Amino acid sequence: MIAVCFACGHEKQAPLILCKRCQVKPISKKDKINSMCLSAQCLSTKNLDIGSKYIRKNNKLPKFHKKVLAKGTELIDALPDVSTDQSQSFDFSNSFFDFQGLKGDQGETIQVHSIGRPKESADGLSAPSNLGNRESTYQVLQWEIGKDITFDQADLHIDDEGNMYIWQRWIGSGWNWKPVSSEEFMRLREMERQGN
Repeated sequence: MIAVCFACGHEKQAPLILCKRCQVKPISKKDKINSMCLSAQCLSTKNLDIGSKYIRKNNKLPKFHKKVLAKGTELIDALPDVSTDQSQSFDFSNSFFDFQGLKGDQGETIQVHSIGRPKESADGLSAPSNLGNRESTYQVLQWEIGKDITFDQADLHIDDEGNMYIWQRWIGSGWNWKPVSSEEFMRLREMERQGN
């Protein structure tokens, strides 16, 4: 990982370029400093990953340690030579945050609205011969990030209210799920209610 977007927390190829994900580019000096602090110029890959997850989870920047902030400021003040002067790159990995204990998203869950998979087949080991009452296929699930769903999948498909909508189907020899919009989900639910 080379850099993390200060606005959305996703990976970038360089600290001061436009983020392809959120289309934000650091323009002000403050934003440029924050972007530089979130780059391999100041942090290890491990702490860039921690910073990325923190921004995506909290929709705000972490509090940088004063050494990291000083290094980011120094690099921005040295422009335009910062891209060629690698001798000033230091690793302040051990002092990234002023607080301890951020462990990513282990144990966190998201609320998933599911349709298409009967509740009595929750183990997913075999396809039911008859789906029975289709209304009973709707259920609200708690999926653990990192176990039931990856962070990137959750981040990509979760809506502004913190919900995710999926359509579960039996394909081949197992249940598969496909993310759908809330509008498409409601349409599928209505079709099942009507028995179509």
